[in-house]
Amino acid sequence: YEDGVLGTLDDYYFFTALDGNRYKVYPGYVNQSGNNTGDKIFFTQDDTYVKPSTIIKVIENAIPAEITVIDDYAFYGCANLENFNLYSADDSSSNETLTKIGNYAFAGCSSLTEITIPYRVSDYGDYIFLDATSLSKVTFNATDIFNVEEIAKGMFKNCIRLHDIQFYSDSETPLAINTFADTVVKIGEEAFMNTKADPSVLVETSDTKLHDFVFSNNLTTIASHAFKNSDLEEVTLPASLTTIGVELFEGSAIQTITFNGTITAIPNGLFKDAESLANIYFYDNGTMLGRNELPAYLETIGSEAFYNTGLTTLDLSSATGLISIGDYSFAYSDLVTITISTKQCIWKGCICFIGVN
Repeated sequence: YEDGVLGTLDDYYFFTALDGNRYKVYPGYVNQSGNNTGDKIFFTQDDTYVKPSTIIKVIENAIPAEITVIDDYAFYGCANLENFNLYSADDSSSNETLTKIGNYAFAGCSSLTEITIPYRVSDYGDYIFLDATSLSKVTFNATDIFNVEEIAKGMFKNCIRLHDIQFYSDSETPLAINTFADTVVKIGEEAFMNTKADPSVLVETSDTKLHDFVFSNNLTTIASHAFKNSDLEEVTLPASLTTIGVELFEGSAIQTITFNGTITAIPNGLFKDAESLANIYFYDNGTMLGRNELPAYLETIGSEAFYNTGLTTLDLSSATGLISIGDYSFAYSDLVTITISTKQCIWKGCICFIGVN
């Protein structure tokens, strides 16, 4: 809409695009009506929020200080939008007004490369950056009072070039890249799903992979499919974690995982088709167990939990509390050696090792 015309109608600004259609622009509010296909985005401002003023304020690819909400689908499908500043153009060092980013707000912005989210944003919609396939770095700013608590559902799904997540512990202290702030307590369903980089993309752009995370020590929940088909290679799950979703690492590049907490169940499909998985470590009473040794407090292994993984050894001899192993839990894996206790009677009718050579 670079060459469109701004006007007023019924106490609102409207925008007449080249196709002749009119689209409303609400002062202090961002909303999509129709498809935004241009590569430049303009906002308008008035002083009263009732009747438009005679002064039109134009800001290119940034938001004015009056904006408090970026609504659902606001920039959905803006494929040519390469950069966008969520910080006010009036004061690039702070934004004390933007509090919400709606569902799919930047979904399909396939040229967007980096973005910084202001510290007062606390309401995150689902799938905000879905299919933002050029997005490589996201920064979550913070203060001593405001900081992100949740990575929303599907937030970075299909972001195949994403490799840097920057958090701050306060307004001046950046954490190491891909280290979560201690305020993050939940990672939503499908949050980083399908972020595995296409090999051709890596060759063409020299991008790096999103291959590691240091999770918050207060993290309690990682929802289903959060890292499905991702490039994560080595993961340590904190002791604070109480809820682990199904198929969490399905199809991922994970090689080594450490459980610092006491989990009683390995969910269905947790590592399904994670063909590089070779090392699993648990702790019991503060002591790390041996490689691929399951702990006494583990009670169930879900269906297809280790289906088609690279595990070559498995030690169940200490897993005295194990009462259930789901169907196909180790099917088609690379298991060569399995150690079990003679007292374990959970194998009758078991098809958990089908396809293991």
